[in-house]
Amino acid sequence: MVVGIKKITELTKLNTLIVFNPVAGGGKKLDLSGCLEKHLDSGRYDYRIAYTQYAGHGYELASDAAGTGVDLVVAVGGDGLINEIARGVINSNTAMGIIPYGSGNGFARHLKIPLKPVKAIEVLNHFHTAGIDTFIINDNRLFCNMAGTGFDALVAEKFAGSKQRGLSTYVKIILKEFIKFSPREYTLTINDKDITLRAFMISFANSGQFGNNAVIAPMASVTDGLLDVCVMKGFRWYQAPHIGFMLLTGRIDKTSFMTYFKTAGVKLKLPGDEPCHLDGDPFDLGNQLHIKLNRSSLKVVVPDGESI
Repeated sequence: MVVGIKKITELTKLNTLIVFNPVAGGGKKLDLSGCLEKHLDSGRYDYRIAYTQYAGHGYELASDAAGTGVDLVVAVGGDGLINEIARGVINSNTAMGIIPYGSGNGFARHLKIPLKPVKAIEVLNHFHTAGIDTFIINDNRLFCNMAGTGFDALVAEKFAGSKQRGLSTYVKIILKEFIKFSPREYTLTINDKDITLRAFMISFANSGQFGNNAVIAPMASVTDGLLDVCVMKGFRWYQAPHIGFMLLTGRIDKTSFMTYFKTAGVKLKLPGDEPCHLDGDPFDLGNQLHIKLNRSSLKVVVPDGESI
């Protein structure tokens, strides 16, 4: 469990590390230094900026920061960088802040953090924090937004290997891979009960959406101590536009294509060497997944008064 952040007084500033992934953002340009200098509350924050140089660097920076008593680490990037920062500060006194700068920004959208940097900095200035759940896969991997296998994991794998970023690249990959993809057979184990089923994809949702407002789990909450297991059945090609529309309008749960389970932990047996993703980044996790709850393990700066 996370413990409380030290109380802010007029004489105490928050020791803060800003971690920026400069290659995120789908081609957008951000003058982060100028933006922070102009809009971040200098009376509350004593900060420095670090730039990630390789995959996993964000985790190293955040872990070092948490180990030396830094109060706040801010992720300036997408869900992948947020995952790295979360792994570095989980179960510590160090809080995580977010300035969204990714291609999809699923986690930030769920938390109601504004996508415009200036507005996101305003959220940081208020420093309202909430303890949120995270989930651990196979005892060594964490996700705080979404994990999954099937079609969405294949898209994540292809997207990671693409030189182009942004929503248009996602769409191109989805259209190309969809015509070749077939549902697989999986076995879920929930509350010691085995459930064998065929699925187009299986998503493990802590928050509600993949990103770009594609909402797979409209009832998900990051504070309820439960994982939403979202099983999408196979469907005909001509039904794809309807499914896409229902995802983008937050009503996919109203269709016959979805089956949901709520649980604190789940096991999944994959049919073979299937790609998986954690917060949008592809990983080889083997053909057995064991997902466990890590309750209220991450303290995040969020907008005050929002339901998350």
